[in-house]
Amino acid sequence: MKYIEQNTKLKILRNLVFTDRCNLRTVNKDFNNIFKKYKHEKTVYGNYNKNINYIEYKNIKFSLNNFDKYSINISNNVHIFNVRYKYINNSNIKELPSELANIHTLHLDNFPYIKELPSELGNVHTLELYNLPNIKKLPSELGNVHTLTLRNLQNLKELQSELSNVHTLYLQKLLNIKELPSRLGNVHILELDNLPNLKELPSGLGNVHTLSLFKLPNLKELPSGLGNVHTLKLFDLPNITELPSKLGNIHSLILLDLPNIKELPSILGNVHTLTLHNLQKITELPSELCNVHTLKLSNLPNLKELPSGLGNVHTLTLHNLQNIKELSSELGNVHTLKLSNLPNLKELPS
Repeated sequence: MKYIEQNTKLKILRNLVFTDRCNLRTVNKDFNNIFKKYKHEKTVYGNYNKNINYIEYKNIKFSLNNFDKYSINISNNVHIFNVRYKYINNSNIKELPSELANIHTLHLDNFPYIKELPSELGNVHTLELYNLPNIKKLPSELGNVHTLTLRNLQNLKELQSELSNVHTLYLQKLLNIKELPSRLGNVHILELDNLPNLKELPSGLGNVHTLSLFKLPNLKELPSGLGNVHTLKLFDLPNITELPSKLGNIHSLILLDLPNIKELPSILGNVHTLTLHNLQKITELPSELCNVHTLKLSNLPNLKELPSGLGNVHTLTLHNLQNIKELSSELGNVHTLKLSNLPNLKELPS
């Protein structure tokens, strides 16, 4: 094995091996010009060198162990692997190298000519796939990924059942997805954002701990049983008219821009944090909020009064409540009180 020192004449070598003894940045500044002469016959190991224009090389494998640049452009036949964090963006690549499977965190963005993903991507810990218009099917091996983000895969029409093994699953702007796997299995964090053709959720949410639903215009109802959901976030769901009567183990409930929700469940159970924003049809809150510790209310134009049972509320935020005229004397126990734009409030509790 040969090691490159600062003054070595690179042009006499055929295989260049860089280890921790030699950071590429310390190599002679003319490295890039010399390297071009042999750019079809090299395997290079070492740290990322910002002076190399990687996109000019064709049949070279770069093994970069201390990758310190977030984004890199590469040409069709350049393979870069053994990297912990990596963002690749190149519109000309037609096939992804299997070596990418050795990367811990991989972000692929804007590959219009990629039609198939290598099954080896199932070995990646965190995988983000953005803007891959010709991907119609995912490898079943992606079920082994810990954290998976799928965004703007325009021709993807089906999600394999194996994805139920993913720990954290973000599905964003998938225009042709009509249904989710029937069982979510080991999914712990699930975020659905801008899935215009999704009409229903699986009846059983399995081990989902954090469920976030954003911009689902055709979703008409939520599962009656929320299972192990701890945090529920609902935003811009125009066809949801009611919430499940039993909220189970929900600790944090966040409701934003739900124009057709008229009332909340009478019993909020274990809800510790309650956030309500822009719920146009809400006229009253449950009479008992005994377990609520943090309460945030904003843009509730038809809410006329607060419930009397606010004794355990520690942090209370009220904003833009046009019809609130008075506050309960129980608010004297509130530790943090934030009030803004309450035009009809006559006086603060003593």
